[in-house]
Amino acid sequence: MYLYIRSNPLPVYNHQNVVDVLVDIGRESGKYEVFLGDSRPIDLRYRKTHVEYRPDVYWSNKRTNKRTIFEVAFQEDWRAIVGEMAMALLDHQHWCAVCICPSDEYYEKSKKAVDILQNVFTHYELPDRDNWVVFIYVDEKLTNNKEELKRFLKITFKRKYIL
Repeated sequence: MYLYIRSNPLPVYNHQNVVDVLVDIGRESGKYEVFLGDSRPIDLRYRKTHVEYRPDVYWSNKRTNKRTIFEVAFQEDWRAIVGEMAMALLDHQHWCAVCICPSDEYYEKSKKAVDILQNVFTHYELPDRDNWVVFIYVDEKLTNNKEELKRFLKITFKRKYIL
């Protein structure tokens, strides 16, 4: 029997820390009501279809009711990320969809596919809506330190006009 020990272990991303920080940032801003997708799903209706969409976190603007939808994607396949972003784009109340994922060439595929989806929705299907998707890349060290992650996300959100 052989035991294989990997010299550099796979990165461990802390999904729950990222969700907690997103909830904290949204509540601290005072402009948003913050919801977890598991506790309050988004009702999607497109033509004759109906589905409940459960994003990781979403912020609902108190004044305009527009939603900022967050998907934290550290373990998902790129196809799953594309599906999640497509569902976010179908939400009639969405203002912005944010995907937080590791900086990896694997996720570049999903970004390219989402760009194509965004163009299709904007030009052919849903021309009256803003379809804005933002990818934010974080590394594993950042996800394990809540204070650093919070500082990084606040700065990034301000640069991207999300906050």
